[in-house]
Amino acid sequence: MATLEVHGQRGRDAIVTLTAPEYIVGSLDTCTIPIRDDDAVSRRHLRIEAHGDGDARSWSVIDLQSRNGTRKNDEVLVAEEVLAHGDELHFGRHTMLVFLDSSFGGGTSTNVIDEKPTLTRAETEVLVELCRPWFEEGSYAPVATRKEIAERRFVGEGAVQNLLTSLYDKFGIPLDQRGGKARHELARLAKLTGAVSAKDYKKSNQ
Repeated sequence: MATLEVHGQRGRDAIVTLTAPEYIVGSLDTCTIPIRDDDAVSRRHLRIEAHGDGDARSWSVIDLQSRNGTRKNDEVLVAEEVLAHGDELHFGRHTMLVFLDSSFGGGTSTNVIDEKPTLTRAETEVLVELCRPWFEEGSYAPVATRKEIAERRFVGEGAVQNLLTSLYDKFGIPLDQRGGKARHELARLAKLTGAVSAKDYKKSNQ
């Protein structure tokens, strides 16, 4: 059995069990999975479609020529792609779908920190800069690089890396997962737990 976790600005909003042959995601109320709180989501944004039957059933996703596009994990979705357990679909300003396949053995829910960890002012500022592209361009944009964060904060990249390492520890990102996707995962967890918000972003621009 496959499911989709629907995450919005407030965190996880719903879990949808995939039983129909097709799901349309978009801002229209007539969509199978309507997204009502994100003005950067197109009326018909993407389609998730079943292939095969029973245990052999698989699922794919395709962007429906949306205005702002869709990212599957860290890559822009340019054609129909098969979904694998744990894949994340990012679109709009703050909308994310997480595809979960119970046959994978991972259960039906992602492991999410229930409460945000205690952060220093400097750590919060780094998180804001990390997530700045999402606030300004939408969640389909890549998160900020270490160099970009350093330039925004007028500090060296080493200082930024030290703060990122501390944040990886506080958000429970394992050492063996601190490669190229670690910043993306950190930003995702920061948004899900409310460690950074639009209010923090606006305050940083004052």
